[in-house]
Amino acid sequence: MRHIVGVLLCVLGVVWGLESTCDDIDEDICRTFNNKVSVCDDTCLSKLCPRTCNKCPRKCYSCNGVSSLNDCNTTRICPDLTYDCLVHEGISSDFKISYQLGCATKDVCVSLFEASTTRGAPILVGKKKRHGIDGECCSTDLCNRHVPVKRKRQIVIMTGTIPDKPTTDGTTISATSSNACADIDMASCQKLATLKRNMCSDDCFVQACPRTCGKCSECYSCHFVESPENCTSTSVCLPGEQCYVLEKLMDNGKHGYQIGCLHENVCRRFHVNAGDLFGRRSDHVGLTLDGNCCNGDLCNHHALVHTTTTTTHAPTHAQPTTPAPYGCKYSQHSHCPNGFFLLGGKCILVRQHLVTYSGAKDSCENHHCAKLMDNISERDADNIRHYVNRLLPDVSPELKEMFVGAHVNSHHHLVWDSSGHAVPGVPHDSPSDTCVVLRTDDHHHFMRTTSCDHHHFYICEAEFK
Repeated sequence: MRHIVGVLLCVLGVVWGLESTCDDIDEDICRTFNNKVSVCDDTCLSKLCPRTCNKCPRKCYSCNGVSSLNDCNTTRICPDLTYDCLVHEGISSDFKISYQLGCATKDVCVSLFEASTTRGAPILVGKKKRHGIDGECCSTDLCNRHVPVKRKRQIVIMTGTIPDKPTTDGTTISATSSNACADIDMASCQKLATLKRNMCSDDCFVQACPRTCGKCSECYSCHFVESPENCTSTSVCLPGEQCYVLEKLMDNGKHGYQIGCLHENVCRRFHVNAGDLFGRRSDHVGLTLDGNCCNGDLCNHHALVHTTTTTTHAPTHAQPTTPAPYGCKYSQHSHCPNGFFLLGGKCILVRQHLVTYSGAKDSCENHHCAKLMDNISERDADNIRHYVNRLLPDVSPELKEMFVGAHVNSHHHLVWDSSGHAVPGVPHDSPSDTCVVLRTDDHHHFMRTTSCDHHHFYICEAEFK
């Protein structure tokens, strides 16, 4: 009888699977996200994790006539959401116990195992005694590799909606109640940046990883200064804003710059409607001449000129006459050059070569179409620390110290190479051969001084597109 029932399952609509394009962007990332926020309650975030949110056809174990459930390691995707996973225990032609595992329509599950779907998808269903069938259907991925329970039990019904994640105090964290300027999980967002090179062009990825995408940047902010390099005050932008610099000519003939945060929708007009923005009076006291927005913390430390292509805040270097070296070429739809990594809206490259400061500077500028990273905020340092410690887990903290773009000016102060702003947390009066390295441990300030002739790793920064 059991062998006949096994044949009946095939006739009634038990299938052994199809392939599917519906899946989470990454299983581990979605698991981590869902442990921290209610991913499935958010329309945007649930698009990144459809399988986690029960929006994909079931993934089931799929085997026909195996003598042990442990022998079944093949998985298949069911045709659509009307299928659940099934396991059936029967007797083979030589009178030995055997198992069939696969996908079955919900109607088949109702017919064979007396489940009602009026309230939702069955999670666990007992056997239908009058047919002598030992089997069960279940409604979660890979739930069907177990021996069907042979005792009578209560049918359990649920709708398939994943419950909110409880916190330690019993409350629920929603995807929209978390800090709008923080990544859901920094390590997961850094991993996501390697999987999806243009992730920051998608609003759903930005919602999950605003910090990685450079949203809510820390920007220099001054109402009017003669030069952007003279602005030392900073502010943190609101979600959807970027750093900007506007060149202005006042009614009294005074020339200067307005610096701060500007909504990204206005920033986009720099590229498509520049004529409507520049060469006109921006208010009653000044004429706006030129300007642009940039991505990442403290990027608006110098004059920015609008362009019809991309925003830039990295220094321009002569194009090489030889084929483009590592780091100079952008793949299609990628924010960063090949070999660079996206962190906090900035494209960085950690070079694991022990060189002097001059060697590091030459390498970034002449071999990687970039610059030694400078204008580093505390948030930048935190992002880099997590990334480098994950990249080089077995390297000592002392060896992971990296040269950054800073030098001693004529007043014996350590300043950033490109902006001339003072480097925070280092001595004000330094010998001329003093340089700065970025630390990667959690126990000290993120910068320290060192001799420019010492040998360290270094970190380059390229243009974000």
